[in-house]
Amino acid sequence: MKKVSVIVHNNLFYDSRVLKTAHSLSKKFEVEIVCLFDEEVNFKKKNYNFQIKRLKIKSNKLGKGLIINLIKYFEFTYKSLKIIHSSDYIHANDLPMLPIAIMSKLLKRKRVIYDAHEWEIEQGPTTRLKVFIGWLVEKTFIGFADKHICAGYMTQKQYEKVYGVKGFEVVLNVPNFTTVKKHNYFREKFGIEEERKLFLFSGLFTGGRDLENITDTFCKHKEGIDLILLGFGPMTEEMKQLSEEHSNIHYHPAVPPEKVIDVASSADYGIAGGEPGICFSFDNMLPNKFFTYFMAELPIVCPSLPEMERIIRKYDIGSIYHPKKEGSLIKAIREIINHNDDDFKISILKCKEDINWENQEKKILQVYSS
Repeated sequence: MKKVSVIVHNNLFYDSRVLKTAHSLSKKFEVEIVCLFDEEVNFKKKNYNFQIKRLKIKSNKLGKGLIINLIKYFEFTYKSLKIIHSSDYIHANDLPMLPIAIMSKLLKRKRVIYDAHEWEIEQGPTTRLKVFIGWLVEKTFIGFADKHICAGYMTQKQYEKVYGVKGFEVVLNVPNFTTVKKHNYFREKFGIEEERKLFLFSGLFTGGRDLENITDTFCKHKEGIDLILLGFGPMTEEMKQLSEEHSNIHYHPAVPPEKVIDVASSADYGIAGGEPGICFSFDNMLPNKFFTYFMAELPIVCPSLPEMERIIRKYDIGSIYHPKKEGSLIKAIREIINHNDDDFKISILKCKEDINWENQEKKILQVYSS
């Protein structure tokens, strides 16, 4: 059986895409994941059908800084090259892993699959110098990869436009098809009356998610609507404070990834925030929470960003708002509440049947077989 090394530069705990990819590949190959060691993360209780090799980076003790970060990267490179040397395939997740995969290919012939989880050189607010360096690295190595995968259709077009690389396979980071059983977890936990409509924001509490606009809208409009803030991040304390000051805003800490869909299904609607104009990746985001919502059978209120809007309009599973237009969000909230629930149920089921990991898995296996 041929061997695949899946390499990623994180501790793997929240990287559902990498774990799903490894599981799918393990149906046809011997698979190992090479990632960073983190003493707070424990995979021993997980019954995976692939190996996880976590690398301890001794130079982490040196602290932070540009030169120190380069030392850490070189240490990771050296240790990972020793592990992946004998593999038949290298699945490189994100730009930092691409040079490592290509080096391994040059040392011993093997096939490299480059999996760009977003537009890698501009993942958030950054400097022109960092974008240029990222572009230079990616342009240097991307042509050496045998196959290419990305996580969105706009990203696919961007890679073709900037580098002239065609044939990117789009693999969406969507959950496995899940049958949900509706329940009242949030209402029971927070003592919310049955007639009130529950809107869920699930994910990272940080900039670029339009959180200020979303929370401000619920602060101003309390009549019959509640907001559940489920997650973690730099703005957690701010979210907690809002939940203490406003009776219709409720904070809930993040739950393990495998429990998110079940917990989410106890809401009535999902809100997928986002702010245009920050960078390419933000403008064309397809966040995990977006897929979580429709897999949990929640109609979705989402910003007018092309990737999300395309799915909302194609399947008619929610409403669209314009983040920079005052009053647009509350209008979209009222619109989704007034929509026929039975129509939403039919549309969401069709969406779930089309967009699920089982269908994405077929694309990944096709990449490896071609």
